[in-house]
Amino acid sequence: NCTIRDREYAKLRRIDAALDRINEGTYGHCEECEEEIGAKRLEHQPWAELCIQHAEEKEKEESQIYRQA
Repeated sequence: NCTIRDREYAKLRRIDAALDRINEGTYGHCEECEEEIGAKRLEHQPWAELCIQHAEEKEKEESQIYRQA
């Protein structure tokens, strides 16, 4: 079970990773296809590392793995 604290720590790790991408000059680009991540997505999730298409694919894969477990 994921506690609120676990979720908040995970969010902080994603924010730190986004700050690293800013320093590297890769912020705002999908880690899968390197296309720009939409401005609205970054506005709502500034730590986003995937474009919406790849984020949805990853979510679908993870939900299938979860169902199989």
